[in-house]
Amino acid sequence: MQDIGSVVKRCIKHDQGMPVTRASHSIKVAKIGILAGLSAVKNSKRPIRVNTSHHQAVTKVGKGLKATAWAKDGVIECIESTRRGNWVLGVQWHPELMNDALSVEIFATFVRKCRN
Repeated sequence: MQDIGSVVKRCIKHDQGMPVTRASHSIKVAKIGILAGLSAVKNSKRPIRVNTSHHQAVTKVGKGLKATAWAKDGVIECIESTRRGNWVLGVQWHPELMNDALSVEIFATFVRKCRN
């Protein structure tokens, strides 16, 4: 979608401003998938929280992909490949700006998969 605020009724604020390193909203994660399989998600006792700095979002998930996380307003926050053996993870937040367990694990897993 071109502009979340003009399309999603009662949307949360997806452009948090400063500081960009703080987690500003929670996400609901699908029970199965790459994101769900990460230790930081599996072992979390609290809701998963992410930072946010965008006004556009995925409306229609492409062929071979599936949505696996959503903000409270229904905006898709994560997409993954449906093809077996493909490690494709697209997130709407900015883990490169964070230093939490999930962000660190996303990068470590990505690097490990690239090496393999």
